[in-house]
Amino acid sequence: MPEDFVQIAAHFFNSFPAGGKTEFENFFAGCKFLLRGDIEKNVYDILENFAPNKKPKHTPSFGAKLIADDKKLMYQYFERHNFPFAKSIFFNFSSIKKAENNAYNAQNILNIAGTGNAANAAQAEELFSHIAQKLNTPFVAKPRFGSQGRGIQLIETKKDFAAFIAQNQSEELIFQQYIKCGKAFSFDLRFFVCGGKISACALRKSRHQLLSNFHAGGQMEIIKSAQDLQNHDIFGVTSRAFARMQQTAVSAVQNAGLLYGSADFLILQDSQPAQFFLCEINASPGFEGIENASSEKIQIVPQLIDAVIRL
Repeated sequence: MPEDFVQIAAHFFNSFPAGGKTEFENFFAGCKFLLRGDIEKNVYDILENFAPNKKPKHTPSFGAKLIADDKKLMYQYFERHNFPFAKSIFFNFSSIKKAENNAYNAQNILNIAGTGNAANAAQAEELFSHIAQKLNTPFVAKPRFGSQGRGIQLIETKKDFAAFIAQNQSEELIFQQYIKCGKAFSFDLRFFVCGGKISACALRKSRHQLLSNFHAGGQMEIIKSAQDLQNHDIFGVTSRAFARMQQTAVSAVQNAGLLYGSADFLILQDSQPAQFFLCEINASPGFEGIENASSEKIQIVPQLIDAVIRL
């Protein structure tokens, strides 16, 4: 059922003073919801506050969606589960609380705070030097929140950095080690996971230096084995490494509490054997691109419906 129906029904039943909540819970008892896209929190508040014996099942949960939507929480989640990912720096323009800074002492993550006006040229240059020392150049800059590659930039110079900072004064930012994946094109490898199993794998590639998203003009090719990658001039990925990525994808999606999701990997250019990094997980990945990418007609929707029915 669509999430707007949940809100309308809740408003309707709660408008009756006597027995409205009971009628509402009876109406939805036994229902199963697949929530996709940008779901308002009040939808989760409605679905997760039923009486225990009448609570409808829904996926994803609010906690799982939060991990996938908040890059800071996502990378901290990767760190806790020892998933390989690019070295990251969290930047906040206001002072980071000492308790928060001390509570999370991660091997692959650093917290830094801005002082004064970070748009000031001298301070921006000092911050750039600090980050470049930790991550080398170029490095990737992105907002804490966002999807489909929006706001992501490759920072190569102090001028690039100053412009990015000036445009994102109100944002919490993340800076990451740049994983160069290709020569003629950039790419990532997306594994679709449904019900604890790999549903499909797609090579997403683009002429853009960073973005290979389908919605950003990237192309998708179905990948079934390490040999398929070699056919696309991506070498160094053995069958064993490909299997490890599959296992990591399933683990990353499942441990986050997602029935359906995707895991994206970056493969370091010219690494032998291939060195891969988990880029992100997605709680609501689109499947139009992969369903249209092959004459074999890979279909995600029937697998997804079957998994939801079995909740």
